[in-house]
Amino acid sequence: RPALVSFLLFFGTARTPALHSKHDIPRPSKYVEVDYSTIDTYARNAPPSVTRNLNTLSAYLTAPAKSDLAKVRSVYAWITSHIRYDEMAFNGQRYSSETEYASRSLRGRKAVCTGFALLFKHLLKPAGIEVANIKGYARTFDSEAGQPIQRVDHEWNAVRLDGDWYLLDIAW
Repeated sequence: RPALVSFLLFFGTARTPALHSKHDIPRPSKYVEVDYSTIDTYARNAPPSVTRNLNTLSAYLTAPAKSDLAKVRSVYAWITSHIRYDEMAFNGQRYSSETEYASRSLRGRKAVCTGFALLFKHLLKPAGIEVANIKGYARTFDSEAGQPIQRVDHEWNAVRLDGDWYLLDIAW
């Protein structure tokens, strides 16, 4: 029995991710499950009165969050439930500013990848979350494999949480 207890103590703790501070992000894995249901429900049920501009929506979505991860999750949940992907929303026009493009995506409730990425960035910026936009390439058809890349055709985000950068693509 003492050998079994020693075995469980050693191997049981070896699999548990060590937390270095109270601000470390719980990372979902087969050992740790994070329940997002409360913040998701809150974000998805944002009243229309707060969704009219970036600053009021950002303040609403991030107000109850107790961590940067919860702020990011709240913004993610709102965007994925209120903004639809619409290729017709892309008309090839250049935008005068990132904020203007994000605001247009918010007002129209539709976007392509750039709109999703800029909206995410500009809803988290007022909350003090560091977000970068990344422009690159996407292959969407099997027939494109092996073909030269013609132009930058996709945009997504990187978000800094607890000192580490994480990539995410809300459009897909």
